[in-house]
Amino acid sequence: MHDGRVLGVLYGANRTWTQFGDRTAQALERMAARMATAQIVAERTQHAADVAAHEERRRLALELHDSVGAMLFTLGAGIRSLSTIPGLDQDVRTRLSTIEQQAAETTAALRDSLRTLSAPPEQVALGVALREHCRAFSDRTTITAQVITLTELPTLPRSHIQALADAVREALLNVEKHARAHSVVISIFTLRGGVAVTVSDDGVGLGDGHTR
Repeated sequence: MHDGRVLGVLYGANRTWTQFGDRTAQALERMAARMATAQIVAERTQHAADVAAHEERRRLALELHDSVGAMLFTLGAGIRSLSTIPGLDQDVRTRLSTIEQQAAETTAALRDSLRTLSAPPEQVALGVALREHCRAFSDRTTITAQVITLTELPTLPRSHIQALADAVREALLNVEKHARAHSVVISIFTLRGGVAVTVSDDGVGLGDGHTR
């Protein structure tokens, strides 16, 4: 068991009839607790790997948008410009129109692919969003920031994920403006059936006269 959730059943038996005393039962309970801990660690490690994988996919999608997408836009604009040249041969004009249509279809296909790459599943969407805010914060301020998932998280609606991500972004802005910190840790965990996020830093804190 872990946090009221059944992870599995540990079965112990003997080949012949016997009685199991308290020491045997306690040994099995300790073994079950260690196995539950190992299972939870494995699940959280897998979750962290999934978040990192989707974060990398989003990064690749942005790179493709900025490189291939920009080239396709330039190509389409160049073809349209050529098509407006006065006295252009009709056959050439037709071929240019065909190429322009192909470029437009390629752009649409790229857009669909980028949308698929950029959309993480609900199970990791919050982690991906928070890691992106941390990376942007660190790039902007050179302050170390990391995300730690302390418990298994339920699947959240997109609106809740957006609200939590916006709150964290605002907290990071406050750290940047006021804390004079060297590091920030964002912790995510379940709380009373929901999800809570804390933003902690090693800065100076709020001065006298400020309230949270």
